[in-house]
Amino acid sequence: IKNSDNIISLNWINFIKKFWNMNFIKQIKLPILNVDFIVYFLFLIGNVKCSCKTSVYIQPTHSTEKPKPRIPGELYPRMIIMYMDRTIWPFWFELDVTRPIKNKNGIILDDGFQPLKPFQQIPGLLDSLHKQGYKLAFINQSPDNASMENLLEWFDFNKYLTHKMSMSAPKKELVRIISQKYKIDFGDMLYLDSEYDEIPDIAELNVVCIQTGDKGVTMEDVQKGLHIFSTAAPDYG
Repeated sequence: IKNSDNIISLNWINFIKKFWNMNFIKQIKLPILNVDFIVYFLFLIGNVKCSCKTSVYIQPTHSTEKPKPRIPGELYPRMIIMYMDRTIWPFWFELDVTRPIKNKNGIILDDGFQPLKPFQQIPGLLDSLHKQGYKLAFINQSPDNASMENLLEWFDFNKYLTHKMSMSAPKKELVRIISQKYKIDFGDMLYLDSEYDEIPDIAELNVVCIQTGDKGVTMEDVQKGLHIFSTAAPDYG
């Protein structure tokens, strides 16, 4: 930082010297000012500016936090299930999105030219969990499974997912289908959703459930679920 500030100060000094030596400037008679005085004045200002710097935090595009390494002997979910609407992306697909959706050179738009994006932390979160070996599943209650497939492909999420499903049915039934298809006990599942309304129904199956915040699922939510799972599963309800 000091080196860059010195360079900036020198640039200003050189500029003032060149400016002062211009003919029309020399014709202006100011008895109390000369080039050395101005250079010294700028040097003092530069030092004051440098001593008053403040730190700036820039929020990362993707989550850089990683899940804790697995510890031998601890319990971990065999499947982490996440609801898509308001948990993976900030919209209700059935209510907020006008079909058909389209991909214009990597920009996803609905038919009303509304841009569609996931929460910014989601790609990094999925990548971290996938590298840790967790199996991930997305579910949604929209009957438009084809559009949902397109969204997941265009967001490049398919490479992280063991299972994805969108159909008009209670969330409890969607979780039940995953359990039956992959032969995974409910007590070996972790479920994350921003909406509370159907969480009690899923918890009745003995699934560990976490309600996320209104800014989508975060690594903190996942870590909370993993902690509950490792200390209370499979008796959590």
